[in-house]
Amino acid sequence: MAMGRPSILTDAVKEQIIRMYEQSLTDAQVAKVLGVTEQTVKNWKKKDDDFFIALKEAKEIADEAVEASLFKRATGYSKKSVKIFFDAKTGKTIEHEYIEHFAPDPTSMIFWLKNRQPSEWRDKRELEIPEGSISIKIQKDDEEL
Repeated sequence: MAMGRPSILTDAVKEQIIRMYEQSLTDAQVAKVLGVTEQTVKNWKKKDDDFFIALKEAKEIADEAVEASLFKRATGYSKKSVKIFFDAKTGKTIEHEYIEHFAPDPTSMIFWLKNRQPSEWRDKRELEIPEGSISIKIQKDDEEL
């Protein structure tokens, strides 16, 4: 019976893969980093339920980080920053701390609302009309269509 080469999937490699998933790498990207095929990564997940669950949780960590960032962009935020100035007379640098303010981003707001409250914010609206005849008049910019 022919046997393949030994698996590189040690506990240390599993931890490395989990960290990659937390950084939002895909199966294909993980496979490339490890020098294996994407199918090998998928097979590892199928064979080890605990490993599969750990990867799923790692993906959730990445998703939560993006969700938090999107929320901050949609609502606006402030953060401490440092400006570094160069004093040509003395040849020294001067650091000045300040609070940097970021205004809410309308695109982030729209994206958030369309996904969190689709019945109120989606572009396409569905209208159910009960059986029977009905006449509909639609106006746009004071022009009858």
